[in-house]
Amino acid sequence: MNICIFCPTVLTPDTKPEHIWLNALGGRATTRGVICSECNNTFGSTIDTALASQVQDLRTLLNLSSGDRRTPPPLQVTIEENQKFVVWPDGRIELRQKPFIIEKRSDGGFDVTIKAKDLEHVDSLMPHVAAAIGISEENLRNQLGRANAREIIQPGPQVTRNMAFGGHDPLRSLAKSCLVLWNKSGQDNAIKESPFDAVKVFVTRGDQTFLSNKIKLDGRPIPGADILASKFGPIFNLIFVKSDSNGKILAYVGNYNTAYWRIVIAEAGGMPNRAVGLVSNPLNPNNWSYLPNYGFDLDISWLETPTIDESSRNPGDSIGAALKDHTEKQQEQHIHEMLIDTFRECQISEGSVITEEAIERFSQRFALWLLRAKTDRPLSSEEINSLISLNKG
Repeated sequence: MNICIFCPTVLTPDTKPEHIWLNALGGRATTRGVICSECNNTFGSTIDTALASQVQDLRTLLNLSSGDRRTPPPLQVTIEENQKFVVWPDGRIELRQKPFIIEKRSDGGFDVTIKAKDLEHVDSLMPHVAAAIGISEENLRNQLGRANAREIIQPGPQVTRNMAFGGHDPLRSLAKSCLVLWNKSGQDNAIKESPFDAVKVFVTRGDQTFLSNKIKLDGRPIPGADILASKFGPIFNLIFVKSDSNGKILAYVGNYNTAYWRIVIAEAGGMPNRAVGLVSNPLNPNNWSYLPNYGFDLDISWLETPTIDESSRNPGDSIGAALKDHTEKQQEQHIHEMLIDTFRECQISEGSVITEEAIERFSQRFALWLLRAKTDRPLSSEEINSLISLNKG
């Protein structure tokens, strides 16, 4: 009979599964034999939420799905003049405002400003603009064909984020993951006893003294990190827990191969001479494994001596490399979309000869994109007619 490691509740087959590594961070491994549903819910709405919130921006910038394959939330960005943008995980940036503005002139006519992300978006707005004015869509298109029009392109914002790791409540969540993994792998009966009281108090209620004395940030290179990176990607998540011959239990835990902490789980009295671990790839949550495996292990003597050595490892290297790779893929996709838009505007189909006009348009669009320049130019009658007849092509 299993009992929750944090309270006297007996666990049953109906107990809610607990993610060993947080679902929001890409965790897939679960267990029903360690934490009861009530404690699970309490942790989920408090310390787990604190940890998930801490990495939310990074998940969006890298498009990191959760363990159950849910996409990360978009970023809300506000820049000068109170312009509000939404940055989606796939790299799309949208200006959050009314898609069109209609102003009635003194002569009875209308000035229409349409704010759209591309020509297809403009085309999709035509029925709504016509309805707002009170005319048919056909009539609107005919009138637009005779109107003066301008195209204004506003580049999206440069997205920057300051990200911090650690802190009291996020570390409580990480310590919980270490306890769950240790208990699941071997059902250490001593985990209900006094050697584990300090860490359990820290997880359930928080304890600044435990945080100061039993948890240490570690800046050293991890022995065997190259092995894990080759199999689980450059920003792998890691939990590793090991005991010595006296049952002293030390945990080593970090997310996104960036910041790591050594946590004293028990000073003595645990199951001796054991090592367990869990590694996962947040870029592909299906890629995970229990440890020791793949030749990876950490000596207990190494775990005893966490050190902050800024010269030995840059915590941002792994994330920086992942962001660079992800950004390059997004840029390739955006260039492809610009090319498709240009071909459509110039009515170039597959197999057709690329015209000088198409080359010039694409070159201008590409240069403006690189320079992140705002443009304001009049549209020719040919461009207007091409636009208003887009849905007829």
